Amino acid sequence: MDLNNELFKIVIRKYGIEAQLNMLIEECAELIVAINHFKRNRKSFNSVLEEIADVFIVANQFKYKYKKIINPIINSKLKRLKEKLNKEDLSDNNNK
Repeated sequence: MDLNNELFKIVIRKYGIEAQLNMLIEECAELIVAINHFKRNRKSFNSVLEEIADVFIVANQFKYKYKKIINPIINSKLKRLKEKLNKEDLSDNNNK
């Protein structure tokens, strides 16, 4: 088990799913605020990246806890994205 997964396991056990769901809400809200402030030149892009990192960390706690459920969902969404990009590439080539 890698260190991140061990850390995620400890965090979920210590705080519980409900608390981490609330943390995910909070971190997503902070990311939204940071993006809006960046777009208005009130924050640096680095502050946006820091908030993305926070969301990523909390989201990955859920990915660790629910990997059997979420990994197929992630794979399906990535497949759909790839298909969309391939279709767009084809239509871009047809327009040239």
